Amino acid sequence: MHFSLSYSPIPELPATAPSPACSRQSASGSSACGSTVDKRFAYRTYWTGPESWSGPEENCLESERWTVLCDARIDGKASLIRALSCGDVRRERDLSRANTANLILAAFLKWGASLVDHVLGDYAFVIYDGETGKVRFGTSPLGLRTLYISQNEQDVRLSSELSPLIPKHPSLSEVDEFAIAGFLLVGYHAAIDHERTPYKSISQVAAGSFNTIAGRELTRDHTWSFPESSTALRLPRLHDYCEHFREVLANAVSDRVRDRRVAIALSGGLDSTAVAGLCSDAASAGGGPTAVSAFTFIADGDDDEALFASEVAKRLGYPHEVFDYSQATPLGAISRSTVPSLDLFPEFGNLARSITAQHSDVVLYGHGGDNVLCSGNPNVLATARRYGLRIAAEAASLLYFRHGLRPSLGTGLFQRVRFPSGGKSTKAADAARPELPKWISKEFVARLRLVDYWEDFLDRKSWSSNQPFGHVRSSLMWHPWVLQMDSADVLQILPSATDPFLDLRVIEARLSYPELGLMHKKHLLREAMRGRLPDAVLNRPKTPAANLLRGHGGKAEVHQSLILKRPADIANYVNLDRYHEAAKQYDRLQPKEWVQPLMLDRWLFGLSLPWV
Repeated sequence: MHFSLSYSPIPELPATAPSPACSRQSASGSSACGSTVDKRFAYRTYWTGPESWSGPEENCLESERWTVLCDARIDGKASLIRALSCGDVRRERDLSRANTANLILAAFLKWGASLVDHVLGDYAFVIYDGETGKVRFGTSPLGLRTLYISQNEQDVRLSSELSPLIPKHPSLSEVDEFAIAGFLLVGYHAAIDHERTPYKSISQVAAGSFNTIAGRELTRDHTWSFPESSTALRLPRLHDYCEHFREVLANAVSDRVRDRRVAIALSGGLDSTAVAGLCSDAASAGGGPTAVSAFTFIADGDDDEALFASEVAKRLGYPHEVFDYSQATPLGAISRSTVPSLDLFPEFGNLARSITAQHSDVVLYGHGGDNVLCSGNPNVLATARRYGLRIAAEAASLLYFRHGLRPSLGTGLFQRVRFPSGGKSTKAADAARPELPKWISKEFVARLRLVDYWEDFLDRKSWSSNQPFGHVRSSLMWHPWVLQMDSADVLQILPSATDPFLDLRVIEARLSYPELGLMHKKHLLREAMRGRLPDAVLNRPKTPAANLLRGHGGKAEVHQSLILKRPADIANYVNLDRYHEAAKQYDRLQPKEWVQPLMLDRWLFGLSLPWV
C-alpha cells in the first residue's frame, strides 16, 4: 500500500492530503481512499493491484487516538509478537491476529523511537497521535521502502512515493542541481547526499531513522546503527556454515513469499537460482507461495542465461518464459520518470512490468548476492546505492569498520580506473584515482565546486577500496525494476520487488562467519545449494554480463541522434562537444557514462511535459 498525507501545525488550517499522481488515480487496477482525521491531519491511501492484494486493511489503522499508515513487510513476526507480549498469552493471541499497522503501533508503544532497532523487514510508517497532535515517522534500517517529506510554512507533507509531492508542472528552478551532479558523477541522483531528491522542496527520510513533528518543530529522535559488537559464530565443520547460511537465507525468502503469488527474475546465475530453489523449499514446507512463475530477460538471442535458467525452472517445476530485448530501441519512448534514471529501454521495461504484474504479487531477485558473499567484500552499501536504494551512512560505517570490511567503489565512473602499462592488476597500489569526467561543463563544475565534492567522495573511508569493482557490468542498470519509475503510460499494477540477500539477518549471519575459504568463488552459497540445484548451475563460472549497448554505442551518428533536437537544458550541465567526441571513440567511455547525459536530457525534457 502507498500513502500520502498532510499535517498542519495550525489547527485553523484544514489539512488536505496530497493527491496521488494523476496516473495512479486513473490507472486500471488501482484504488484510492482518503480520510481527514481532524483539522490538522489528512491522509490518502492507494494501492496498485487487484483487490485481493493487501491494501488499507493490512497497512492502515485508525482508532480514537491513533492513526497509523505504513508501506511494510514485517519479517520474523512470531519473534516480534513474543517480544511484544512479554509472556501474556492473551496479548500474544491478539497480536497474532493484528495487522501490520497494529504491530508497528505496538512496537512504538513498547520501544518508542528505538522501534527501528527491534522490527525486522522493509517498511516506511507514519504514526499520528490525535491526543498530542504529534506525528512520528521513519523507515527500516536499509531504507528499501522509501518515505519522502516536503515542508512549507503552512503544512508538512509525507508520502511513500515521490510523485504525489512533485508540483504538477515542475520547472528547472525547482530542480536540485546537486542531485544532477550526483547523477552525472555516479549515475545516482542522491550520491552526494542520501537525503536529497531531484527537487529542492522534497527530501527523503533517512534510512533507519525515527522522527517526530510537534507543531512546527521536526526532530530526529533516533537512527538505527549496526550492533556495537557481533558474536563470531564457531561451528565444527565448514559444511555447517553452509547449512546455517541456507537456513537464514531460506527464512528471508519465506518471509517474502508467504501466501503470495510470486514471480522470480531468473538470470541463470547462482544468486537468483538459489532464491528460486529456496522458494520451492518454502512451498514444500507449507505456508509458502500460492503460485510461482519464472521469467528471464536476455539481451541476446544466443545468451546462455536462458539455458541455465530453463534448466533450473524445469527442475523446480516452475513455468518459465524468456523475453529477448536485444532488438529494443534505446530511448524508444520518452519516460516521464520522477527521477533521472538509467532505464535505457523504457518500452521494454514497461512490458516486463506488465507481464510480471499479471502473474504475481511479489517479484524476487538475486540482487546483492555478489556483494554479500564475495571474499572480504560484503558490499551492501554499494549494492544499495547501485539499485537506487538507501542505507544509513552511520550504520554502513559501523558495519565496515567494526568488522574490518570495506566496500569497493562500485560501477559507473568508479570503473574508470587506469592501470599502468595497460595491465589488469587489481591491486589498489597499481590503480590511479578515478577522474572527474571531462565532459561535465566547466561552469557547472565551478558553480557547485564539484572537484571538492568528487575528491571528498573518493576520500570517504566508507567508500575506500582495496580493489576496483570491475566485474559488475552494465546489465545491472538495465534491469526493468531496478529504479522506481512512475511513468504515466506504465500499467500501474506493480508487484512488490524484493531482494532476500538484502536482509539484515543474512548480512549479520555472513559477518559472523570466518573467511576460511567460504567466500572464495561463492563456495558458501554453492555448497548450501548442493543437491537442490543442477550441478551445471552450481559449477558455472562467473561470466561478464552482456553489453546491451552493442550495436548502438559504437556509432556516433546513432548516439548523437539520441540527444533531443531542441534548445538543450542538458547543455547547462554537459559539454556536448566533449561528450560527442568521447562517444565517437566508445572505448573511452564506460557504458554507464555513455548513458547518464542521455537519460538526464530525457528527464529534463520530461519536466516540461504535463502529467496527465
